[in-house]
Amino acid sequence: MSSSTTTPNISGPIVPRTYTALPPNPNLPGISFGATSILSSASGGELYTRTPNGSNSVGNTMDSFGYIFLNASNINQTGKNIISGFGPDFYIDTKKNVNIAYQYAENLVYLIAPSGAFSRTIYEIIKLNYEKQDFLRNLSGDTASAIVGITWSHETTTGGQTIYGNQIYYRRLGILPP
Repeated sequence: MSSSTTTPNISGPIVPRTYTALPPNPNLPGISFGATSILSSASGGELYTRTPNGSNSVGNTMDSFGYIFLNASNINQTGKNIISGFGPDFYIDTKKNVNIAYQYAENLVYLIAPSGAFSRTIYEIIKLNYEKQDFLRNLSGDTASAIVGITWSHETTTGGQTIYGNQIYYRRLGILPP
């Protein structure tokens, strides 16, 4: 079976055509806030990556993992390209085990953030809350509980706060530059 169209493939290294370094070592490449304008490290429609070095790694957080970014051809209100970031859901450790990139907590978790960077420390949160109700299992009076309602949420939020939920999956995405 032959096809008249060809599928594009990446056959070599991904090298940005342009690069603008933003001090000091931004966790999200090519993005700056405040007095500095929003910059981009690649042209529209171009893929690029961020891989942290060992000194920037902070345990099992998304700061420690590589990302792939895509500069969209879409332009936002400031006249700059919109950047999409793709982080891994899983990682492989030194023993070749596949691990989930999320951390897990029950009932509550405090989202750690460096002093002075609470609003710039960004977390991704997946929460499951459920309600249980007791019911009669048999005529002998034995009871059990069953889940009668589930609420699920997926959001991004800032650090320095406590999140409540029956089951909480969370990962720190990084710290936005000042």
